[in-house]
Amino acid sequence: MIRLTILLLLTSILSSSCTSFLDPDSNVVKTTLTQVKPRPNIRPASHKDMTVYVRYRNSSGSALDIRESVLTEVKNAGYRIVDDLDLAQYILTADLRYVGEKSSKTYGHTIFGALIGAVAGGIIGHQIGKGKTEKVVGAGVGGALGGLAGKAIDNRNKIITVDMVVDLRIGERIKEGLKTERKSNSNSSISASGSISSTAGGYERGQSNANFGESTLVVISEDFLYHENRFIATATKLKLTLGEAQEALSAQISRAIASSLP
Repeated sequence: MIRLTILLLLTSILSSSCTSFLDPDSNVVKTTLTQVKPRPNIRPASHKDMTVYVRYRNSSGSALDIRESVLTEVKNAGYRIVDDLDLAQYILTADLRYVGEKSSKTYGHTIFGALIGAVAGGIIGHQIGKGKTEKVVGAGVGGALGGLAGKAIDNRNKIITVDMVVDLRIGERIKEGLKTERKSNSNSSISASGSISSTAGGYERGQSNANFGESTLVVISEDFLYHENRFIATATKLKLTLGEAQEALSAQISRAIASSLP
């Protein structure tokens, strides 16, 4: 029993280093960034008119926040942030819509531990009993216990992925202005039918139908033409934390947001 305990301890130690062995890059944060739509084709302004009104929101309610990073990257891109819409050549609205953490694949510690446990358990069983039966029993017990040890390690060594979704809306000022039409339609209908018994023993039948329709047209005069896009950023790492994800993703997605300006 003591030897089997030593076996399990050895299995745990070997399994703990298995992740790094199977994937040396598992401890390095890997990031990806995707734009749902192509980069908007916005007309550039002269240097003196590179003014932008920035609105940032965090609809996700997550503690992970990129507000300061967005403002910094917009300034680094050469834009002057203004608080008055009348002074802005562009409007930039960034909304952090979603932040989600999920576990991904494990690295097979359960199988790895079971294999080592079976081999070592068989050896110990053979040495104790000097026979084939003891060797088989030892392999079975060692494999089962080694598998349990590997499973426990798998549960502690998850590859974690954090997704961040930002909705972006950029408005460019149109000197001549523009008009936007918004139209809505609503229709409803009522129908009724019935029959009434007459004194002569017959029936009088009747039916009525009514249809109603309504249309609303609103014409809005605006100074800005708007373009919309969505950014999806992902960070992946062994035992990734939200803090690590924010450090890895905030600068990357903020640069992409600022680069959407012309």
